[in-house]
Amino acid sequence: AEQALVELEAAGLGHLEEGRLVLRHPLLRSAALAGMPAQRHRDLHRRLAEVDGLAPEVRLLHRAHATVGPDEALADGLIQAAGALRERGGPEAAARLLDRAVELTGDEDRRWRARIDAADALAVSGAARAARHRLRAVQDSGPAEDLRTETSLRLAWLDALGGDPLGAW
Repeated sequence: AEQALVELEAAGLGHLEEGRLVLRHPLLRSAALAGMPAQRHRDLHRRLAEVDGLAPEVRLLHRAHATVGPDEALADGLIQAAGALRERGGPEAAARLLDRAVELTGDEDRRWRARIDAADALAVSGAARAARHRLRAVQDSGPAEDLRTETSLRLAWLDALGGDPLGAW
């Protein structure tokens, strides 16, 4: 462990701060988080949701990641925050909020709608390939006929635009 710390510090990837290892590179942080047990990961999100210095949407997302099971009120908050983020020009962040809302709602129709809205947000952000992938997954999963039709139209719309984010907007 001591040799690993020496190498991390020498490479500028991490250091000890008040007895805790601070990893600077996002891939290292992701790897460290991936190895955590689910309960510890939820506890970390719960603690981050209480940090006053974070943006309200970020705190809401941490709260959502700390929650297990359906929570319609929290899903409402995520969907509303996603709409506000899209209006302010944050479509990728909006898609992340909508993805979590999908996991927290128990309403199947609402789940399909949030998936489609997340794909829209990705299209506007310039991630047309990811948007197409999401829409095809919705289409293949068998939502209600009206949502399947809407999904087909959106896929055609993305193809017609050639993935142009301004056109998607």
